[in-house]
Amino acid sequence: MFTPSEKDVSEKHVNDCPYAAYFRMGINKETRIPGSMTVHFLQVGVGIIGKYSGGRQLQTLVNKITPSAVPKGWQYQTRSDALVEIRYRYEKGLIHQFNVDFLLFGKAQVGALQNYLGAGRQIRFGRMRDYYTNLSARNEKFFAFVVLTYWNALVFYDATIQGGVIRSPEQRNKLT
Repeated sequence: MFTPSEKDVSEKHVNDCPYAAYFRMGINKETRIPGSMTVHFLQVGVGIIGKYSGGRQLQTLVNKITPSAVPKGWQYQTRSDALVEIRYRYEKGLIHQFNVDFLLFGKAQVGALQNYLGAGRQIRFGRMRDYYTNLSARNEKFFAFVVLTYWNALVFYDATIQGGVIRSPEQRNKLT
């Protein structure tokens, strides 16, 4: 869910991001290669962006439960559109000790939600499973760890700002 920085303005936001929400489901495939400390993630997803995703209703509910003002302007959210996408992430572990993992990663996404190329780094420390080999860890009863991730992306397209890509070009940037 994405909202403009000014949430109390009921007219269309010209110089701010539009209200946007999406609902998405996907399937994943992970391949871990213990000897080389590498992980491949592949994900295929489908969903919907726009008013049928339920973002307005969810934010209204949360703002009623918490002492927050209900935002105005959801009527100008990005148009509804279908989403189909593929995501890939490659991780390469550099440090893999008992309580610390440090890795570099590259990732890409292509589809109707976002198109980007990204790279980053991640550190995990604490009491945790062996990330590359022992994911089940049935004998372990307690885990407590921290994950810190930093990454940058070159974004070519973002439906939460630009509208869906499946609609015709003249409908893409129109708001409902």
